[in-house]
Amino acid sequence: MAGALKTASPLILGSGENDVADVQCIRDGDGRFFIPGTTIAGILRHLLSEKRAGDDIVSLAFGEAKDDGRQSLLLFHDASLSSKEQRFAVRDGVALDRTTKTAEDKRKFDYEVVERGQTFSFRMVVVLRERDITEGKLNSMKELLQDILRILTGGAMRIGAKRSRGFGKIVLENPRSAVFDFSEPSKRKEEGERWLDFKWSDEQLEPLDESSSETSSEHIVLHAEFVVPGAVFVRSYSVDPEAPDSVHFSSGGAPAIPGTSWAGVLRHALSNLGRTMGATHRMDTLTKSLFGEVREEKDGAFASNIIVDESVIKDARSLEYTRNKIDRFTGGVTPSALFTEKPSFGGYVELSLLVRKEFFKKSPVSSGDVPSPEACVGALLLALLDIGNGIQPVGGAASVGRGMLSLRALSLGEKNILGGTGTGVCLDKGSAGTYLRAAGEYLGRKKLC
Repeated sequence: MAGALKTASPLILGSGENDVADVQCIRDGDGRFFIPGTTIAGILRHLLSEKRAGDDIVSLAFGEAKDDGRQSLLLFHDASLSSKEQRFAVRDGVALDRTTKTAEDKRKFDYEVVERGQTFSFRMVVVLRERDITEGKLNSMKELLQDILRILTGGAMRIGAKRSRGFGKIVLENPRSAVFDFSEPSKRKEEGERWLDFKWSDEQLEPLDESSSETSSEHIVLHAEFVVPGAVFVRSYSVDPEAPDSVHFSSGGAPAIPGTSWAGVLRHALSNLGRTMGATHRMDTLTKSLFGEVREEKDGAFASNIIVDESVIKDARSLEYTRNKIDRFTGGVTPSALFTEKPSFGGYVELSLLVRKEFFKKSPVSSGDVPSPEACVGALLLALLDIGNGIQPVGGAASVGRGMLSLRALSLGEKNILGGTGTGVCLDKGSAGTYLRAAGEYLGRKKLC
């Protein structure tokens, strides 16, 4: 099977090198990006093991490291970069103090990303041997291959680092396949000649049906759409002395809000809600369970149970804005304090959140305090309302009016749950009631909307 793997979001595949950035993406001998076959195989095995829990067909297909184990029936090639232009960027990150919203000391880092829209060649070989596949296992193997195709074409596969913060989403396009059947002795010579003459670019590869793509059945999906009435400013800096002092962050040449920024905004909104309700401890526990946590001690890392996608701001325009720093005592201009910014003005932005229906077993909190996924979704709905009503700004320069958004659409799965529009939007209690009640019970508050 062959096709084109396209990056639907930025991709981080670390190489262990740190000459240019703290994290550099892996490259081949020619300096071109590639996706290791081991990475593709590992992620697919993990996804299929979750989807087909208890089914031994996954172990049979991918092989097992046992004394009586057998080799894998699936062979994955390294996915080499097929795009002519190699597009990448180095992004800056910084840890923020949750109370003051200022940068923590010595917590700045940077990492290299492969930009969205890059294409890699995908090649997979399936070898079904008579000693491995009985007649009863053949149908299960066909179903497994269909699952692999649905995962790849449906965008359910994320690879590399920061997958829960919008990175690493890849989609298989133009899937094609060729079959070589050596089971009949009378056709072995003919099939052998076909196999020897086969090339991956050959016309022997026939298109595969990709009409039934994989849906996110293991996640509760939230989708919000915000209007930007003013400006949004997630700072990015340039080394060009002729460029503005700071510009709005861009991804693939388009203004965007990274998943890391969205996650920080949502955490801050939840923290504020907890203080307002007098449920600081319970909300802190909910936040840790939802977003994960990294501790300094051994075994102190806990995976996130939410995926926060990166968002491109559509129909926006960037404008330079020059201003002075004013001396607070004299009211005059402070010397050498003229600076130019370039925020993103107008447009609209969409945000997608995926919350796991079953949380990871390893949790940063004790088992008795772990909130249900429904309670977490209910709290997230309230946080999205705060963002959409301008209570919780997004990005920097909030003190001068940046980052105020207006919520105009909110859906849970395929169902709209927004009860109003414009100023003072609220949730439809009928559609969102189950989640709000779960959040209320966990936080000790009966009514939340």
